[in-house]
Amino acid sequence: MIFAGKKISNAKVILLVLLLIFVSLVIYMSNQIKIEGLWLVFPFVGSIRVSTVVTAVVCFTLVLYLTRKNGLKSAYYAGLAVIFSMGLYELVWWNSAVVLDNWEQRNWAFAALLGWIFLGLREVFRTRPPRISIILYATYVASMIAWISLGFKFSVFGANQYDIAGEIFNVVSKLSLALAFSFHMILAKTTSKR
Repeated sequence: MIFAGKKISNAKVILLVLLLIFVSLVIYMSNQIKIEGLWLVFPFVGSIRVSTVVTAVVCFTLVLYLTRKNGLKSAYYAGLAVIFSMGLYELVWWNSAVVLDNWEQRNWAFAALLGWIFLGLREVFRTRPPRISIILYATYVASMIAWISLGFKFSVFGANQYDIAGEIFNVVSKLSLALAFSFHMILAKTTSKR
């Protein structure tokens, strides 16, 4: 199989992460990306929270490093862990905004994203999550329930004011879901028989 190779060394993982950081810095230094408050602003794509990018990098690096014995498959697992957790988070977050704040529904955009969520579930569904994942999944659910029960306030790009409680709930819920699934993926891919 194309992805079944030798294990990836620590040096290769570190070099890959350093390369991603270097490319990001070059793009930032060339004024292609601007930082405005809590947001990274891209010229043609739009804005994304800095906390989302940091969460994605942390989860990608964690899964890539701890599954490195799987060869190039570890990069697939790391990417899938990021896409799954960010996709599921956005699906829940956006639909909460649709229900609570009358935002526009985007069924077709999330239909495509749902495929990645199912792919992520397929990779871990036979493995019982480790305790840390169960605690982090519970943290995600509790933080979303608390956030919604407290009015589901959040900051919007371009607004002059930030909602501090909303930002805290955003970071806690996003990070806990991403880390929970990352640890679940790591356990599934380092203990399963091939």
